[in-house]
Amino acid sequence: MRTNTELLSKLQVKQGSTAKQSDVLARIDRAGKTMINLTNTLLWLSRDDANQLASEKVYIDQLVVTLVDELTYLLDNKPVQLTVNIVPHCINTAEIPCQIILANLIRNAFQHTSEGSVVISQVGSTVSINNTCEDKILDSADLGFGLGLRLIEKIATNYHWSYREKIEGSRYQVQIRF
Repeated sequence: MRTNTELLSKLQVKQGSTAKQSDVLARIDRAGKTMINLTNTLLWLSRDDANQLASEKVYIDQLVVTLVDELTYLLDNKPVQLTVNIVPHCINTAEIPCQIILANLIRNAFQHTSEGSVVISQVGSTVSINNTCEDKILDSADLGFGLGLRLIEKIATNYHWSYREKIEGSRYQVQIRF
């Protein structure tokens, strides 16, 4: 799928395209990236040595910014104010599970906020995400987040990271400490 998308992009550049065609191609590309992320997450979790990854330097602030940039399209055409507060900080941890958790948390906040605000804060090794949620999501049994939150909980448990979630009014808050 990724190769097909890349070929379509090259063809689009050579032949030109309409804005609608460009939007469709961008959506296909993002869907492909999302599927790759989920597949990699599930494959990684199924490994017997999943929690045996070596620690390495991870610049948590840069990782947050990169993931926000990659996922901001989920806020397109929504009246949502995004605030990102970061402080440069390097931690020693396994990068893949750290990235999986942050990507899932940021994606959830962006997908499940139809209006209002998303505030992402990182201080030291702690990342907090606070977002406005729709009533129907807050009332549902799994909060509409399903598989992603279960994966986050499993990874956090495997690495002895602190993960918390809380609902206050129409705000959904999560915090992960690596």
